[in-house]
Amino acid sequence: ATAAPQGRQIRISVSIDPALKDKATPGTVVFVAAREPGIPGPPLAATRLTTEQLPTTIVLSDADAMIEGRNLSSVGDVEVVARVAFGGSPMAASGDLIGTSLQKKGGPTDLAVTISKVQP
Repeated sequence: ATAAPQGRQIRISVSIDPALKDKATPGTVVFVAAREPGIPGPPLAATRLTTEQLPTTIVLSDADAMIEGRNLSSVGDVEVVARVAFGGSPMAASGDLIGTSLQKKGGPTDLAVTISKVQP
């Protein structure tokens, strides 16, 4: 269950490039995570979907924080990563399908992420 949006919110339209659609088998886990650009470690906020839910629009907010006190409002720019995780793991693996987009603090809260690359 997703928490009710609160604080900073990012409305994310997630889709998969038609050229990669055949690689994304039904039922495969898709992680959508917001992180501070260039900062390793757990994401600021994340949610889990499956490939048959794409395309879709989700909202990540401070209510989706992974670590208390470290949320979307606590940083400037936010990088949103959508990843088809063939192994089902939150950690990226070679062969996963990935898409990224950057949301500037104070910029538009609507963001589009197209999964369009294969993780090397």
